Formats: sequence, structure tokens, C-alpha cells
Amino acid sequence: MLPEFSADPPHSGQPGIARGGSLENAVVIEGDLLIVQGRTYDADGVDTVYFEVGGLSQGFAPIQGEGADTVDFAMQLSTLNHSGATVLIRVYGVDLLGDQGTPVSRQIRIE
Repeated sequence: MLPEFSADPPHSGQPGIARGGSLENAVVIEGDLLIVQGRTYDADGVDTVYFEVGGLSQGFAPIQGEGADTVDFAMQLSTLNHSGATVLIRVYGVDLLGDQGTPVSRQIRIE
């Protein structure tokens, strides 16, 4: 299963997350491989992409964008032994000027 983040269009001057397949109210089966992927973009250059994961004991280090106008990301979430969990994923970018983009949140239920 390879769902992608989707997002609202960014406000002027803020990093955005590329629109892709939706994860809105997604349900996955416990034990399935879950890879969440997307893209952060900003014309001023992406400095850093941050990830927050709630509902699982997993975390991800920020990705350094190094000024690229587009930064792809992918994270693998373990669903093993997490039946009944609700996972909340938030991703946001910060550009080279220090502007933070609007966080994109998605909720995934593991059954």
C-alpha cells in the first residue's frame, strides 16, 4: 500500500505539501506495510521538513531540504501489533526565510 499525502494549497510565501492520493480516514489492516509519501515545495527553497506521528511509538528525524525548491519524503510506519490504534500524522515545511507552511494532518486507523 503506497498512499500519498494530500494537502491544501499553501498560503503565499509558505512551504506546501504536494497533492496526491488521499489518506482521509484511511483504514489499514494490522501487519500491512504502510508507506506514507509526499512532497514539500517552496519557491524560496525548503530548509527543513518536519514529521509528527501520534498514536504509535515511532518518530522521524526532520529532513534537511538544503534550499531545494522541492523535497520528496517517504516514511514507513509499522502497523504490526497496533490493531485498534488511530494514527495521526502531521507534516510541515519551513523555508529558507523561516516561514512555516501550514501543517498537513492525516488520520489512519489500524484494524
